[in-house]
Amino acid sequence: MGTRATRVIEWAKRWMGLVLALFAMAVLLVLSRQTLVTATLTLANLKAIALFSLLAFALWTLASAMAWRALLASSGIRRSPGLGRLWLIRLAAQAVNFVLPLAGVGGEALRISALRRKTQLGTASAASVILDVTTEVAACFLFAALGSLVYWRALHNLPM
Repeated sequence: MGTRATRVIEWAKRWMGLVLALFAMAVLLVLSRQTLVTATLTLANLKAIALFSLLAFALWTLASAMAWRALLASSGIRRSPGLGRLWLIRLAAQAVNFVLPLAGVGGEALRISALRRKTQLGTASAASVILDVTTEVAACFLFAALGSLVYWRALHNLPM
């Protein structure tokens, strides 16, 4: 029975991309009420934007993994995974945060669990993820404050 389940899973993996592409095309057709040719051309034009967005997301998660790695090194965790593994853990956590309605907590739990498995340091793994999230939130607040200041100054025609 285990081999049959494995074959079913492999078959599902092969066809999942095609099913998702057809589903996306159907949604686009329904939402835009366009013909199949027009919808296909629209998807082709969006390819460049999608590729740019994917590249920007990959670079952002890589930079975030680099920051997490530096945080691990500064906290004294010597057996931390390499940058590639941390990047994959970060990508998996982002996917969990995006898919599950857990307010971003599910992905962080995944990061703690994956790091704990690799380092055998449960408390230090949890602390590094909590500190990483806190730093990320603080940076977001800083950028929001700076953006608000720039907007306010531009709104009132004040020199920068």
